Amino acid sequence: MTRRKFTATTFTITPHWIMDELPPVHRANGAAVWVAIGRHADRYTDECWPSRETIAAQIGKSRATVERAIDALERIGALERCGQRKGKGGAWGSQQYLMHYDPPR
Repeated sequence: MTRRKFTATTFTITPHWIMDELPPVHRANGAAVWVAIGRHADRYTDECWPSRETIAAQIGKSRATVERAIDALERIGALERCGQRKGKGGAWGSQQYLMHYDPPR
């Protein structure tokens, strides 16, 4: 049998504590949002800038659902909103997120 090598494969790890801490009502959407945000994370700093519209499109949910899931992830300490950058025309654009893989102390 030949072993497969996944050298070009990227993935997002969801720590068990996140699934344990998310309230059941937010667990599925929270996990999907975590993975969608992780697709955009810088591999060295864990910072990312996906728009809520991008996240919503990737997981097939509404922007409001994404907002609720982000709020839930932030409440348990898995995600941190760090700032926003300006979009085209000077309007506020994407939110910066910082992913936390370790549980808060």
